[in-house]
Amino acid sequence: MEDLQAGQNARVLLVLDNFIEAADLQDAFERRRLGPVLHVRSVQLGEDWITTVSNTPDVVVVDGHLAAGPIVDLARVVGARVLVLNGKNDLSADGVVTLARPFGETDLSQALGRLMG
Repeated sequence: MEDLQAGQNARVLLVLDNFIEAADLQDAFERRRLGPVLHVRSVQLGEDWITTVSNTPDVVVVDGHLAAGPIVDLARVVGARVLVLNGKNDLSADGVVTLARPFGETDLSQALGRLMG
């Protein structure tokens, strides 16, 4: 199980069950000086981290294939921006950007520009 306290200073929360994709995204966020980044593998762990750690993330990245609706809502309540990978249209809202797989560096940059802009 992930140590949620270890990521208490994280600015970006990755909620993905794919380690390779998470590592690539962590690298991309850190290159953009948007770290530190915490990766958890389930929506429940992500929700636990948001509600128990005193630090609110700037960005939450969630896999749209997971049951993402509740964590998207929670992230928005605490003021985080949300990037949903392969998200459904019903997850679209202010502060939420969807990004379809497969995506490249340019696609990610454009999505982050919309999200942070």
